[in-house]
Amino acid sequence: MSDLVLVVDDEQDVAEAIERSLKRAGYQTLAAYRGADALALLRQQRPDIVILDIVMPGMSGFDVLRYMRAAPDLSQIPVLFLTGRGAISDKIEGFEAGADDYLTKPFDLRELELRVKAL
Repeated sequence: MSDLVLVVDDEQDVAEAIERSLKRAGYQTLAAYRGADALALLRQQRPDIVILDIVMPGMSGFDVLRYMRAAPDLSQIPVLFLTGRGAISDKIEGFEAGADDYLTKPFDLRELELRVKAL
């Protein structure tokens, strides 16, 4: 069975492009377009990795990650932030929140695949 990746991005076209790329690389994918929806999926299924945008309506990616890191059953799932926020202070905040990797938009799909593979 291939690894399951949860893609969380409020830009549906971005999430769909990531899903297509990862499926071609042999991964199974799920998508959520809001932080609250991501948490609902996390409660139902256990992905092997989460690709998480930071800026989303309602609940930010930081909030989702903090929830994950506080929940014993979700705390060990690797999280890669994929976001348009590229300032050093944003990256530091992301890693301090518990991110395992951080990639800024625009991004290369092949690089994203390799980072997912590394995690």
